[in-house]
Amino acid sequence: VSKRVQYRRKPRQRAPLPAAPRLLLMPGLMNADGEPRAAVAMPGCPIPTLYPTVAAALAALRTLEAAR
Repeated sequence: VSKRVQYRRKPRQRAPLPAAPRLLLMPGLMNADGEPRAAVAMPGCPIPTLYPTVAAALAALRTLEAAR
């Protein structure tokens, strides 16, 4: 009688969260001009903040980085 041996997978290591806000382009969400909508992802926040244009997202990112 053979015994079945189960092997456990090692838990997957996750990449560390970035320490600064970052700009994300959302190609699945297009604005009226056909450009991808931009979002700013904050560290520790699961949902990024969407902006109507890339320029607006870059301006918000600059103010966030200046406040740090």
